[in-house]
Amino acid sequence: MNPLIDQSYFNGVCSLPKQQTAEPVATYIIRSQRDVLLSLLGSVLYADLLANESDAKWQALLYGSTYTVEVGGISVTVTYGGIVNTTDKSSIIALHAFCRYMYDTNHAVTTTGVVNAKNQNSISIGNKYKIVPAWNEFVQQYGYVNQDVTEPSAYNFLRYSAFDFDDWFFKEFEPITTFD
Repeated sequence: MNPLIDQSYFNGVCSLPKQQTAEPVATYIIRSQRDVLLSLLGSVLYADLLANESDAKWQALLYGSTYTVEVGGISVTVTYGGIVNTTDKSSIIALHAFCRYMYDTNHAVTTTGVVNAKNQNSISIGNKYKIVPAWNEFVQQYGYVNQDVTEPSAYNFLRYSAFDFDDWFFKEFEPITTFD
């Protein structure tokens, strides 16, 4: 499967400096795409997605769709933007890749061990204040058990859409705080 997103999806809460080269970021995109889809779908549905990406149900999951849920006897239409929201240029893959990239690049490995960079005339702070909002946005868009059914997320789409997702296996992620 080709990458579903490119560096243009790294905006808002998951913005990267413009001087970052596309090559390392592309590696994170590929790794995160596989990890996110496997966690969301499980191995059986992931294999089906790879084999049948052009099927309507996979296009709806990847690029968005609407579906209806019942809330207190009232039908509510939910607009799900997709794993890759081309309108807003947002993606749970970009959020996940950003968190992974920020976590991995916070330290440098030297011959004497792992170190934090020390800047002259400035104070270096941890990157958790960038990672936490991006991770929590990822969790919100990815979805979780007991999430409000009207919240547009990948989890709610898989659970409530009219498409059949037999053999669905879902790995849940949790929000984090700066204290974690």
